[in-house]
Amino acid sequence: MLKRMLRALLAGALLILFISAAFAEEAEQITVTAAQAQEALKAILPDVKVISTEPSVIAGVWEVAFISRGDRGIVYIDETRQNIFIGSIIGLTTGINYTKKKFESINTVDFASISLEDSVILGNPDAEHKVVVFDDPD
Repeated sequence: MLKRMLRALLAGALLILFISAAFAEEAEQITVTAAQAQEALKAILPDVKVISTEPSVIAGVWEVAFISRGDRGIVYIDETRQNIFIGSIIGLTTGINYTKKKFESINTVDFASISLEDSVILGNPDAEHKVVVFDDPD
């Protein structure tokens, strides 16, 4: 009888331990919204507009894509929004430059959105591949 009581007590204690660990893990997952990131970044970039925020590959650090003075960029901000990191995150085992991948994704240009109405065409106008060059004649 004593063994049964001890087993029940141990099972109950383990159940409580697992449940509390699950809730603790859930409570620790903090998000950084675009508005929160924008407010935090205004201290160093007054005209910043945050495009997106998403968790980075580093736990507790968020990737923030932004536009400032017409340029797009990536910074990283911690969950407390007290520290930012500028630079690249590169996976040591994979060799993947996560910052470069994100930077390329936010800096793509839709070729179809470029008006060629007043452009100077060199070569075959019906060519399969086209190159658009922007130049300032002044």
